Amino acid sequence: MDLSKNNQKRDFNSTTKPKGEIKKSKNELTFVVQKHAASHLHYDFTSK
Repeated sequence: MDLSKNNQKRDFNSTTKPKGEIKKSKNELTFVVQKHAASHLHYDFTSK
């Protein structure tokens, strides 16, 4: 899911999770690592 869509779906008044930000990279190489502990601990890796 796109970060902007994720931010639209969240109610930041009722969650402690921070709002995601999109920042420009000097060399345009960007990636995100997100730690999840849903049914089991795992990590999501996303690149743009």
